[in-house]
Amino acid sequence: MDIAEQPKARLQHQKNFGGDRDWWWRTEFFGQLLEQKIFIEGENVDKVKFQYFQFDNQINRNLSSLKSYAGLGVKYEYSKLKPTINPEFNDNILSLEQYNFQSYEIYTHFKHSNFNDVLYPTKGTQIQAILSRSFHNNVQVSYSDPNIAEIDVAVNDYTKLNLGIEERFTFTAKLTGIVDLNSGFLFEDNTEENDYLFSTFGYGAKYFLGGNIIDPRNDHYIYPGLTESELAVSQFIKVGLGLQINTTRNLYFTPHINMASVGFGNFDDFIVDVFSTKGKWENYDAPSFLASVGTMVSFKSPLGPVNIDLSWVNSTNNLRFFIGIGFPINQSN
Repeated sequence: MDIAEQPKARLQHQKNFGGDRDWWWRTEFFGQLLEQKIFIEGENVDKVKFQYFQFDNQINRNLSSLKSYAGLGVKYEYSKLKPTINPEFNDNILSLEQYNFQSYEIYTHFKHSNFNDVLYPTKGTQIQAILSRSFHNNVQVSYSDPNIAEIDVAVNDYTKLNLGIEERFTFTAKLTGIVDLNSGFLFEDNTEENDYLFSTFGYGAKYFLGGNIIDPRNDHYIYPGLTESELAVSQFIKVGLGLQINTTRNLYFTPHINMASVGFGNFDDFIVDVFSTKGKWENYDAPSFLASVGTMVSFKSPLGPVNIDLSWVNSTNNLRFFIGIGFPINQSN
């Protein structure tokens, strides 16, 4: 449980079974209450309250004890967005009164990690692959503007594919190279003429880039220089390079660069321009190039890790500063 200003909580039960105890099932409840900023052209223009709840039930088999496993799962997700200020008193830029999105997904996944340290590994490989399929969803949207009709419908279903790998190389006792590649693709079902499109109303089930802390949600990805969950995309391919420098026993400097091609529409439109993007990511329109450069300073303290990051992102005029202290609620492994 994290009872900070933006609280998160997770309740989890896991049980091993089978003759060799290599089979196991996990049931998890996770919820978080956040205050998210709305950005347009890289500038903060409004704030909303974001509530998220997830129920996840999965069965897995260990392929290599303490290193890798594969399995199947079913999960329910609920997302709610609401302005921080009642629109009756101060309308917001989206004329939004409330947004709710619910989805049910079935998925299969594979995870592998042989990192030699939990916080600042110096060697090893981490791999993740997730293929998921929605089988029911519903979106409800109400607006403060009476001229905009309220929505309460099911949007078209979708398939999602997440692939990721991170490699740590030991150059010397004090220098570690970091290479990571992550991608997320979303394939929408064909729609009828009058269907409400997932690409327009399925915000709650998209991929989110931003922040410096690993989020418990599998569809959230760290991107230094962006604030937490700042950028919601339908498609992305991301490459990260870093050099971890251990100057003293508990102090680390990690200069890093991240590059990504991001898309906001369907997969076919994205893949055509994936390496020749022409849009600007802050416009949330055409496939775009996203890049950040920065440095993180980290310290192993008695209270847990202390991370301080300063990064710049293209298309903005800002250096973004981040500080994190202690152990956050990470993804389940």
